[in-house]
Amino acid sequence: MTLLFTMCRRVAGALLLPLLLPVLLVTGAYGQTPAMSVQFTVTGPFDGASAGTGLIAGIDAAASTGFDGGYDALAFRMGPVQAWFVHPSEPEAGRYYKHDIRSGSTPEVWSLEVHTPYNTITGGLTSDTPVTLSWKPPVNTGGVCAVRSMTLVDANGVSHNLATEQQIVMPPSAVPGIYTAELTIGSALSSGAIPLAPDPPLSPSQGRRGVILVWTPLASGVMGYHVERIDSPTDPAARTVTRITSAALTEPRFIDRSVVGQTSTVAYRIVAVSGAGCESAPSAELLLLP
Repeated sequence: MTLLFTMCRRVAGALLLPLLLPVLLVTGAYGQTPAMSVQFTVTGPFDGASAGTGLIAGIDAAASTGFDGGYDALAFRMGPVQAWFVHPSEPEAGRYYKHDIRSGSTPEVWSLEVHTPYNTITGGLTSDTPVTLSWKPPVNTGGVCAVRSMTLVDANGVSHNLATEQQIVMPPSAVPGIYTAELTIGSALSSGAIPLAPDPPLSPSQGRRGVILVWTPLASGVMGYHVERIDSPTDPAARTVTRITSAALTEPRFIDRSVVGQTSTVAYRIVAVSGAGCESAPSAELLLLP
C-alpha cells in the first residue's frame, strides 16, 4: 500500500505553494459493506453558510484494528472542517481514518478528532465556533443485526447514548480549534433477523391536535415502531431527518404534536424494531404539503 506523497509545483525554477496530494493505492475490494456501521456528520458555520465532513465507524468480523483495504479509507486533511479517527500507533501519513471498520470481537474504542484550522479567516470558523456532531441510527446488512451499546464521551467527560440522542454540540478542548470525543461500541448484546420495512404511514388528519399518523402493522417479528419526521424533504441541501419517538411504539399510530397548523412541507416514515432491538430500513415516505 502506498499512502501519501508531497508534491511541489515549480514555475520557471521558482518553488511555489506546496501541494499535499493524498494518494491511496490499496489492494483488495475497497468499498465492501460492513455488517454494521454508523455514519457521523460534523458541521460548523462558515462564511455565512456551513461547512462539514463525514465519518463512518463500523463492525465486521472480517475487519481488523489496522487498515483494511476492503473497508477503511484515509481522511483527506483539508478544508475548513476536518475530522478523522486517530490511530496513534500508525505512521504519521496513515494514522487518520475517515472510514474505520473494526472486528468487534471485543468492545472497540475510536478516538475522534475535529480540527478547524482556518480559524483566522474573516467570517470563517474561530476557536469558539459551535461544531455539531450528528449521527444516524446504525445500519445493518446481511439480514442479521447485532445489537450493541454505543456511547460517545465528549471533551467534558459527558457520556452520550447514540441510541437515544442524535447529535451534540462538541465542547472545545484545551487546544483552540480542536475538538475531541471517544466512541465506544460494545460487544454484541443480542442478535436477530432484521425486520421487513413497513408500509408508509397514512395521515387522516392534520390540524390543531397535530399530525395524526397510522400505518399497517407487520405480521410478525416486530416489537414496535419508531416514527421519523423529515423537514424540508424536497430540498436536498436543507433536508433533515429527526426521530420523534424516544421509545418504540407498540401500537401502529402516533400524533406529532410539534406540528400544529402545518405551514410547511414535511414527510414521515416508519422504522420497525424487532424484539432483539434490530431495526428495519425506513418505510417509503409520506409527503404532506401545507
